[in-house]
Amino acid sequence: MTGPVVETYCTLFNSDWAMSTGGQGRPAGLVAKASPERGGTNVAQLVPSGPEFSHDVLHDGLTGALYRAHRRVTIVTPYFIPTEPLTIALLSAARRGVDVRLVLPEKSNQWTTDLARGVYVRALAREGVTVLRYQPGMIHAKAGVIDDTAWVGTANFDIRSMQLNFETALFVFDKQSARKIADWCKTLESDCFEGPKKSGIFRRSVESLLRLGAPLL
Repeated sequence: MTGPVVETYCTLFNSDWAMSTGGQGRPAGLVAKASPERGGTNVAQLVPSGPEFSHDVLHDGLTGALYRAHRRVTIVTPYFIPTEPLTIALLSAARRGVDVRLVLPEKSNQWTTDLARGVYVRALAREGVTVLRYQPGMIHAKAGVIDDTAWVGTANFDIRSMQLNFETALFVFDKQSARKIADWCKTLESDCFEGPKKSGIFRRSVESLLRLGAPLL
């Protein structure tokens, strides 16, 4: 990337460094500076989030965007334990006829989150959300598309990332950039099984117990 959005990354990096080190200096050369180049015509915005913000900017922005969705929602995430507002927003979109798709790894590197997500995934699937379980391996990408807006970043679609961790998400608002991310999401579908994983009474009981500790997972 070039242009103004890079300045935002540099400002955030320098701020995080100062906060983490108590304002101490850094090794020579480790200073984030943006190029004066202005970039092209694409429209992008960096959205940081974390406990130092007075509002959950990323979480609330995604929630609002889901309520405004008209055509499509695709979310790719390794860990899926959404907050109640995000869950309701996804359900609302599916009930309005929006094509809502979740791409999740069949098995992530955290078995506890894999179990905890089951309650959410099945509830969404019952309302028409397409659940796609990626088979080849772990997905660690965090990306999504809502109509002609898309994002990539560090935030998982879970409570911890949205409300506890320091995260960033780069949003793109032009159709060309959003299409590239949407096309990449689409390439994953051929390697997925559709539908929630089948589970018996024992698994569902464990899932329900783990859901109680969802904010800590």
